[in-house]
Amino acid sequence: MAIRTRGVVLFDMGDTLIHGDRARRLALRFGVDQSEAEAAVQRVDRWFMARERRAWHDGVGDFSRRWAVMVTEILGLQADEREVAEFAQPGEHDWRLHPEAEAVLVELAARGYACGLVSNWSLAGRGLAERLGLHRHLPVMVFSAEVGCEKPAPEIFAHALHLLGAAPRDALYVGDNYWDDVVGARRAGILPLIVDRVGRLPHPGHGDVPLVRDLRGVLAWTAPLVPPVRELAVAD
Repeated sequence: MAIRTRGVVLFDMGDTLIHGDRARRLALRFGVDQSEAEAAVQRVDRWFMARERRAWHDGVGDFSRRWAVMVTEILGLQADEREVAEFAQPGEHDWRLHPEAEAVLVELAARGYACGLVSNWSLAGRGLAERLGLHRHLPVMVFSAEVGCEKPAPEIFAHALHLLGAAPRDALYVGDNYWDDVVGARRAGILPLIVDRVGRLPHPGHGDVPLVRDLRGVLAWTAPLVPPVRELAVAD
């Protein structure tokens, strides 16, 4: 079966629909403000996204040590960088749904939109998404490790749209970083939207892409489809 629709919202997974527990644990361990820890973690993550994407995705080389040095400096921690390095990458069980995620996905479905997932993730991604219940709201979930290409390549977005039976002009892509999400969505002809929860995410295109503070902001970009145009049809 394939979904035929003229209204699609595609989501990134990590730090968009779900979040790791690194900043909270970092704040508790070292006695710093959690919002400051969240801003530092996201700032350093995005530095690696922009300049050393492979290190950030796969933790290659001395990524954890370098990540820790940068976070330690930003937060002014009096700590051994080896203690901070353990927070460089979230573990499988560190991930949680953002509090508003499920309600937003339910509302989008009620408005007539089909929702899907496009994520750069290992082969563990589908199991994680299912453990968190995302499969109940996202009939199409595309993971880079399963399809052999990753954002910002337009092919991974095109694959999701094909499964949904939708055209790029009818889709919105919601992510959290410029380099994978905005660049990739635009290459695929999809309108991008960035979730900036801490209000200070650095990216090179600041001002040229819409920003929302959490997933509830997506609803302002998705007026109800009247009449709803989603229907199930057998794929050709």
